[in-house]
Amino acid sequence: MSNGPDSRRVAVAKSGAPGYPREAPFDAGEAYPELGGKHVVRTPNGVYGAVRESLRLLGFDGARYGTPDWNPLAELIEPGMSVLIKPNMVRHENHGPGGIDCLVTHASVVRAVLDYVLLALRGDGQVTIGDAPLQSCDFQELLTLTGMRSMVEGVRDRTDVPISLVDFRLIGTLEDDTGIAGARHDLASDPKGLQPVDLGERSMLAPLDVGHDLYRVTGYDAEATPQHHHPGKHEFLMSRTALDSDVLLNLPKLKSHRKAGMTCALKNLVGLNGDKAWLPHHRAGATDVGGDEYPCSSSRKALLSKLDYEVDAAGPGAKRTALRAVRKAVSVSNRVVPFPDKYREGSWYGNDTIWRTVLDLNRAALYARGDGRFGDARRPWFTLVDAIVTGENEGPLRPDPVYSGVILAGLDQALVDLACARMIGFDPQRIPSVREAFAVKDWPVTLHRPEDLDVVPELPSHPLRPSLGWLGHIEQTDVDRDEPAHATDPYAEARTDLS
Repeated sequence: MSNGPDSRRVAVAKSGAPGYPREAPFDAGEAYPELGGKHVVRTPNGVYGAVRESLRLLGFDGARYGTPDWNPLAELIEPGMSVLIKPNMVRHENHGPGGIDCLVTHASVVRAVLDYVLLALRGDGQVTIGDAPLQSCDFQELLTLTGMRSMVEGVRDRTDVPISLVDFRLIGTLEDDTGIAGARHDLASDPKGLQPVDLGERSMLAPLDVGHDLYRVTGYDAEATPQHHHPGKHEFLMSRTALDSDVLLNLPKLKSHRKAGMTCALKNLVGLNGDKAWLPHHRAGATDVGGDEYPCSSSRKALLSKLDYEVDAAGPGAKRTALRAVRKAVSVSNRVVPFPDKYREGSWYGNDTIWRTVLDLNRAALYARGDGRFGDARRPWFTLVDAIVTGENEGPLRPDPVYSGVILAGLDQALVDLACARMIGFDPQRIPSVREAFAVKDWPVTLHRPEDLDVVPELPSHPLRPSLGWLGHIEQTDVDRDEPAHATDPYAEARTDLS
């Protein structure tokens, strides 16, 4: 295996097509020589072409490009390897009217990458396509709606390499008649199991240990999170398939994010953890009492947060119904006497917790092995971003679609996120997960500096509107935007599983 292309490079390839192809298995639209002219459809597939072009721009196997022998991912993947493809498969439906194209990584993007993985494996190895979506996600429905199942079934018929579609979650929930997650049920999870991985005092969360009892995750049991994150212990429940993989291919969807500002390559690794109750997303309460849920102290907001967590802990029944009624009354009081600020659930620019969790998960994915122990060797990693249709406003679960029409790719996930932030008009220095990724010393997330970024051929401009909690705090000052159309009252809508 060669040293491969320059890891400082991020490629940007345009699809030249209005959206995604619609018919699985999303075959190539041209008879590319490296594919032997097989499995080609008559209709154009600009997404496939953009994925292919991004591999060329990165310099993978450059000397043989355009010939039947071109094998770009052979720079990373050898026959016999175990390969994990990690798309963003967060939920089966958009909480708003924006549809699913701006919500999840499209199956046509996965298909193009999968073909080049299989080309590199040469019939020997195994491929897993997996994620741990929200507990309220109907995974089987998601596979159907996105065409992911049909795509994988179509490709399976053409290869001897086993291809698995895996839901890494340990627990799911059934929605009640209002669309709120309710009764919990066990899931099959990763067939290899889930492995606790403890970063201990080297965790990015360690500086917050004095307030560990305040750790929270919206929509999950408030008592569970501090059990796994307290002084001396910061552990995550990682997919064993991910930790045993030889190569990880990260395929995120580019969107705004209520808690993190932006979700892309770094944030997508949250989906390697099988139980989101192990993931601190924010700290309860106002900043003056050690929290980062919202900035201004308020007895009503404190009560509302307490009720949120009690509803999460309560099972279906009369108690849950009563708690939700009280919570609604407290929330509606905002219409009479407004709360001192508009933020809640850690969904604002002052969240100082989620970025630490994100970077810890990246470090675990890079350095931890199947037994949970950390090594010095970094797992080979490649990132390819689905930015054909991006998501703005209230991402990650209520985004509105924006046609951007590009694929971005690179070997360094921090540099990929840096490029994506600039492309959508966000200041990377105001996105903590991106800014701090370059400062990690132990088990570093990146081996580069921001100034090392080399975009080829050039970075386009596709501005997105940030979520309400980041509006006016994350944007680059030199990017022109239309006046954003946001809901003015975040308490007016029913709370849902939006972590």
